[in-house]
Amino acid sequence: MQALVKLWLVVLVLYLGGLFSAVMKIWPTPAILEAYFYVADNRWDNPPSRLVTIDPATYEVKTVLDGNDYNFHTINRGKSQKFGDDLVVTSSKQGRVFEVDASGEVVFEFVNAYDDEDGFRALVSEAIALPVDYFKELPTCD
Repeated sequence: MQALVKLWLVVLVLYLGGLFSAVMKIWPTPAILEAYFYVADNRWDNPPSRLVTIDPATYEVKTVLDGNDYNFHTINRGKSQKFGDDLVVTSSKQGRVFEVDASGEVVFEFVNAYDDEDGFRALVSEAIALPVDYFKELPTCD
């Protein structure tokens, strides 16, 4: 618990110090000292957005996904999920969800196009990847 409190204080200091424009979600894991956190750094005032990791033992911050490489920029609500070896990224304001594999290749992309003529995209609040066997029984529509 003490490590978690220290991590939150470090994230707050980094945030206030300007390293992170916006810290969206940090999910603690049971093995908190043996893992690291993925943080969506929206960088609303300094595009592009990016994903970083924070090591709770050393407080080291590393960029794991550079928004320049994936046309990723969302001023708020950016999210990410580690899914096996892949990263699932929600770029809310772009109306876009994409999955990047361990080699850096985009293996899935969804664009919530609302009006193709004007290029308008509807917001995507959050996307969550689920394993294939998540649903034990599929519902039927009667």
